[in-house]
Amino acid sequence: FGCTLHLIGSIQDASESWISVDEMQDEQLPMRYLRSFYWALYTMTTIGYGSVPVMSIPERVFAMIAMAVGAVICDAGLTAVLAATIENKDHQAGTNNRRIQCSKLFMKTNNIDQNL
Repeated sequence: FGCTLHLIGSIQDASESWISVDEMQDEQLPMRYLRSFYWALYTMTTIGYGSVPVMSIPERVFAMIAMAVGAVICDAGLTAVLAATIENKDHQAGTNNRRIQCSKLFMKTNNIDQNL
């Protein structure tokens, strides 16, 4: 996404591009790429600081696509991790309850004092 934002900014009219508005036109390519990667990272994670302005219609359309993809990837990933964690804890609790019930049944059938 960072490369695409940089490409969109590079092929547009200089006055309408995020590169000129962000005063990056005199910077070397690695610095402009780092800035566009920074934009992609905070846009995809839905933080959205707004420190890299998107000015033109193509940049805005691309930003909306990046936000939608980021929302799906980050939110769905987070939901999957949380669901797996909760399922694992629930499974462990069920296993522990079965062990306790088996132990109580064993103690009862073998006449073992429950105050142990």
